[in-house]
Amino acid sequence: MIRYLASRLLHGVLVVVGVVTIVFLLMHMAGDPTALFLPVGATPEDFVRVRHQLGLDLPLHMQYFSFMAGALKGDFGSSIRYSQPSMSLVLERLPATLSLTGLALGLTVLASVPLGVVAAVRRNSFWDTFCTGAALAGQSMPSFWLGIVLILLFAVHWRIFPSSGGSGFMAVVLPAVTLGAYSMGLATRMVRSAVLEVFRKDYVRTARAKGLAERVVLSRHVLRNASIPVVTVVGLQLAQLLGGAIVTEQIFGYPGMARLAVQSVMNRDFPVVQAFVVVTAVIVLVVNLLVDLLYAKLDPRIIYQ
Repeated sequence: MIRYLASRLLHGVLVVVGVVTIVFLLMHMAGDPTALFLPVGATPEDFVRVRHQLGLDLPLHMQYFSFMAGALKGDFGSSIRYSQPSMSLVLERLPATLSLTGLALGLTVLASVPLGVVAAVRRNSFWDTFCTGAALAGQSMPSFWLGIVLILLFAVHWRIFPSSGGSGFMAVVLPAVTLGAYSMGLATRMVRSAVLEVFRKDYVRTARAKGLAERVVLSRHVLRNASIPVVTVVGLQLAQLLGGAIVTEQIFGYPGMARLAVQSVMNRDFPVVQAFVVVTAVIVLVVNLLVDLLYAKLDPRIIYQ
């Protein structure tokens, strides 16, 4: 297990370095942000002075090595726009984004497991059609459209939830539903397929032949063995949720780090974007590692080497 964890941590470090390198190159290909910080009619001398202050007059490889040297020390540079440490700006918004994605993931699990199990147990019935239809609807609705519809209904028409902002639990509900709709649909279909697959196993037939109640067969033999592919999908959906938070936070004016990243991209604020990518990559890698370790708990036959 120690060797496995060490190899995964090394692999994670290489992944983060690769992701940061790609984002660094893409951000610098987007253009020079110097003009954003100068008034109209600025002189060429002003451009030279600001570029020197921002370190943009150095060759690209020197900028990259300077950035990586600082990143190894935990210093990702200062925001060009806010003149504050970029990592501090991202970490200030991190709890809000984690609250949003955590609630969206929780709603995904709470909705997908019952819907998927009911659809599998009542296969080819009305309930199967209803649950599968709900899953397909969740996957088919674009998040920007669903978010606007929820705002019109629950914030403007019925005035149950606030339409924007991020203060309090009520302000997170609509963004979480919007963000988790697609993942809920995907997870519901995965639960249904996994449960149907386990239903065909010999040990399930044996359990039924022994006279065990259907709820006992479902809880002891079916759900646990069907959970591994479901856990895999749910773990992978975290990256999808973090990506979807970029759109959702913009729609609802939610003060998360994804919205900060969008604003930083528009302002060509390279340090903040790079800090956001590092934090996101670390979160995804940690969750994937926890999912892999959870496999052994669900199935003792799995051995890590």
